[in-house]
Amino acid sequence: MIRITQSYLTNMLGKQLEDEGWRIMYIDFADGRRGGRGDQGSSNRCFELIFDEFPDIVAVKDDCLFIIEVDIGFKQGYEDKLKKFLQRKAKLLECLEENLDVSIKHVEIGMAFQRKPKKKFQEIKIWVLNSEENKLITI
Repeated sequence: MIRITQSYLTNMLGKQLEDEGWRIMYIDFADGRRGGRGDQGSSNRCFELIFDEFPDIVAVKDDCLFIIEVDIGFKQGYEDKLKKFLQRKAKLLECLEENLDVSIKHVEIGMAFQRKPKKKFQEIKIWVLNSEENKLITI
């Protein structure tokens, strides 16, 4: 039996997004480094300068930036954190465009969990683990 962890779900969603054509700019590994060169380091620098917080996944496709939080279960702090990212999105987009080869027009936010949360969300894409298929599905 596979032990489901936050890292497991984060990696699973990152792979699924890549398969759908998203460019993963940053993915948070439990014991990984946040800095470095390239997309990951540049993305992190922007989030650190503007928010002093990091999401679990940052991805770009066409002109859309996707910011995602991942965990086993829902905590209100995740929704609050994502909304904070949206409140300062102009600064974030400016920083990302300065430091990366991207042209972003809009931002989407999402959350992924092992279990379906009881709370209903608007304007936030939600994934939950389908354990029979061992993949995350949108609800």
